[in-house]
Amino acid sequence: DQIYTGNTLSNSGEALTLYDASNKVIDTANDNGGAWPRGSSSTYGTMERILGTADSDSAWITNTGIKKNGKNANNGDILGTPKQSNTVGPTPTPTPASNRTSTPTRAATFAIDPRAIINEILPRPGFDWNQDGRVDVYDEFIEIKNLSPIDITLQGWKLDKPNSTSFSLPNLTLKPNERIVFYSSETNLLLSDGGETIRLINPSGKIYDAYTYTIAKAEDKSICRLPDGNVYGGWFDDCLPTPNLTNTREGNVPSSPNGNNDSPVCDLPDTIPPDFFLAECRGYGANIWNPLYWDTLFKLFIQNNTTKWESFIE
Repeated sequence: DQIYTGNTLSNSGEALTLYDASNKVIDTANDNGGAWPRGSSSTYGTMERILGTADSDSAWITNTGIKKNGKNANNGDILGTPKQSNTVGPTPTPTPASNRTSTPTRAATFAIDPRAIINEILPRPGFDWNQDGRVDVYDEFIEIKNLSPIDITLQGWKLDKPNSTSFSLPNLTLKPNERIVFYSSETNLLLSDGGETIRLINPSGKIYDAYTYTIAKAEDKSICRLPDGNVYGGWFDDCLPTPNLTNTREGNVPSSPNGNNDSPVCDLPDTIPPDFFLAECRGYGANIWNPLYWDTLFKLFIQNNTTKWESFIE
């Protein structure tokens, strides 16, 4: 027996998926992500599977205490059978006494969870990634990848940022291991250089995947999963942007048009008016967002001063 130690399960229902070491789906419980088909919040009776049945609403029962095992934190009986066989098993098929031949047992089949993930994020582009002839915030992108061994449709799925508008994914089908890139020019989900949470939401309204990145300090450094597409792998913030290609940290980014250098790091949204950007992030009196100007107690002299007086910020 194994004990699930992840986040608290929602009382309103969610989908549970069991994977093996190679990330293949082994089993599911309530795979549609809706309300729990069985279990009782009033008696705290557990939701038990009828042994030998594939996941469906009719494959589960509520434990009523006829068979139970263990004590809860208040020393009361657990209306469930942890570490014991479930209450109800498969109904045996009667075999005539004269028939001595064994009947092979048909293996149970299980529904496969349609698994899509956020695979790569580029919040601060320095190249014309969407090939529209300009380098701007609309070159930001989010890449989605299908990890399941079956085709999945994206109809009804959404990308969003908390407390922001969402983007409904188009009615497209992703084949196993296929990926798709959504640029900000299409989604209107503009990604802040100062950090953002990106969420992938399934048609039932459940958060299927999410990631929060911190300040993007350099242009054309994407945040990606490595190994590529591995939900058990880590996130890295120094990846080479690879829209629709395998994630990597090695290689060269295409040169910026006209040989432009990286713009200064500014911990403000990309969408602020230009005058605000110039006042806060360029020139004298700039970088007001930078805690260095507030957390130190000495004078900070301005380098490369073009006036005839010594200038400093205190």
